[in-house]
This record gives sequence, structure tokens and C-alpha cells, in this order.
Amino acid sequence: MVALVVAMLATLFVTLAVTVVARWKILVHTATAGGVVVLAPLIYGAHMLALVPLAALVAWSRVRLGATRSPK
Repeated sequence: MVALVVAMLATLFVTLAVTVVARWKILVHTATAGGVVVLAPLIYGAHMLALVPLAALVAWSRVRLGATRSPK
């Protein structure tokens, strides 16, 4: 469990660093959904791969809402 928290915090810090330093508009919602899709099957089993379409929907919703201008 400690490793999971460390991984989540590391991802948060890298995302924020890229956003500030490179001035890329990293979408935290999409990064979070992607992290869940990767970690959930590792922790809870292969049946959690059913979350993949939900992560894709989150990413597409960010595009449709105009939260991003171009793929990065």
C-alpha cells in the first residue's frame, strides 16, 4: 500500500512539474483515469480491465469540453 501511495504522489509531482516547466496543459483528470486503468487490474485482477473504456471517455470529454487544444 505504501508503494501505491508513493507512486501516486510521484505521478502528481511529475505532472505538476511538466505543467509548470514545459508549460504543457497536462490534464490531471485524464492522468488520474489512466493511472486507475493501469493500477486497478494489477491490484484487483484482470476483470478491472473493464475500466479502460471509462478512461477513454474521460479523455474524450476533456477534448469535447475544450479543456485541451491539441494532443500532447
